[in-house]
Amino acid sequence: MSSGKRILAQSLAVRGQSSTRRRNFSGLPNLTGNQTSLSFPDASTGGEASEPPASTEPSSALPAVEEIAEEVPITGRVEEVPEVPDSESAPLLKFDAFSLIRCVLILCAWLHCQHHVSFYAILILLWAIRFVFSALPGNILGDAELPQTLKTVFARLKIHDQFKVYPICLFCHSVFAEVSPWNSKCPNCDVAIYRSCSETFLDRFLATDNLEEEDPNSHPQNSSFQAQAVAPMLLLSDALQTFFMRPGMVDAVREWRTKPESNKKLETIQDGEVWKNLKAANGSRFFYNEEEN
Repeated sequence: MSSGKRILAQSLAVRGQSSTRRRNFSGLPNLTGNQTSLSFPDASTGGEASEPPASTEPSSALPAVEEIAEEVPITGRVEEVPEVPDSESAPLLKFDAFSLIRCVLILCAWLHCQHHVSFYAILILLWAIRFVFSALPGNILGDAELPQTLKTVFARLKIHDQFKVYPICLFCHSVFAEVSPWNSKCPNCDVAIYRSCSETFLDRFLATDNLEEEDPNSHPQNSSFQAQAVAPMLLLSDALQTFFMRPGMVDAVREWRTKPESNKKLETIQDGEVWKNLKAANGSRFFYNEEEN
């Protein structure tokens, strides 16, 4: 046999031996242990079986199956399991409690301003959030306090109303001073402006008013009163002052003075007939451009 054919035969034999090897898993017989060897009949010994003759060709040194299994890494195997911290000694999450409360404040303010969620619904929402935080392991909020009402939410966010709330009559809607005596009555309807907070809804329709029996100059002890009806109001002078304080608003209001008038297309309110023909007290045009005297 030529040397080329011999090398090819050796490589095929080695490849066939390596493909038949299997990893030694638990529950399967040991492939490398003591096994029954195959015997071949020998004519020189009277047909008795003898061990196969040793091959004179160089054999490839293949590693044992156990060595291959130890070198191959097992994917998906957890080498080290992290310890879970004790819920009583360590908090569940590490974060700034004030940042969490700030997110809750912004959420409540946005729900009220954008979706008109009522004050009472926000109160229930804050109560539920506070209950969930208290039920979680660890002192999540720490020394921080979660607000209980929407009014407190607005106060912490420094959101103030741009109007004032005045008490009004329940029937004729007459406006009274912002700070009025607790026993004030409407002069037109003879109806009390304020009512006791402890007064029920039914008491207001049973005419059980005992305010006349008390001293009108003294406030009753251990009682509080609130207006039966209120109305938010903003003076036009205050609204205009706030309006013109916005950046660029003065220039935007004066922009119409330099815009040429259009007699064909109605693009803005300045193109209408009322804007052009409205007269002032002296007979001149009420709305005039800078070019006019």
